[in-house]
Amino acid sequence: MNYLAHVYFSYENEDLLIGNILTDILSIKELRLLDKKYEEGIRLHRIIDTETDSHPVHKKNLSLLYDCQGKYSPVVMDIFYDYLLAKNWVQLTGISQRKICDQTYKMMLNHQGFIPERAAMMFGRMVEDDFLFSCNNYQRLEKTFERLLKRVKFPSKLDRAVDDLKRLETAFEADFSDFFKDMENVIKGFRFT
Repeated sequence: MNYLAHVYFSYENEDLLIGNILTDILSIKELRLLDKKYEEGIRLHRIIDTETDSHPVHKKNLSLLYDCQGKYSPVVMDIFYDYLLAKNWVQLTGISQRKICDQTYKMMLNHQGFIPERAAMMFGRMVEDDFLFSCNNYQRLEKTFERLLKRVKFPSKLDRAVDDLKRLETAFEADFSDFFKDMENVIKGFRFT
């Protein structure tokens, strides 16, 4: 899952949320140097990623996407999950996505002084770009994949990812609710200090 999903699973606890987001930004070595208050968020991030990777629905979705996106299928699918989450946000939370995103941005900016400079700069750019809304519609997704296309090292079809989503969206959405409930149950069953 991508950033929005990680925020969804941790937005009620500021340190948990920041550690969760930092896990995708920092190296393992840098994560080990962080204040202990972020450890549970790092742990949560890894649980979410591990559970996602082993879930049968995720494996099925990857197989549907592989012919189109090849080795980048896992990255593309993570972004598609954020799109599906955004699409279903109000039904899942009862709270506006805008409100949670704005609260998250405020938390991120509040923690800039406690994290490595590179991560603090990244937080600033993420807030400025309204990154949690980067998967809210096809147009924003196009821009997300354009940015990603500039960073990939191998040939890809990321420029066609939104077309793949349009073609496969019904199939992805059919299992999304069950997949997401399973993920919520895993997180609920996990004890954080």
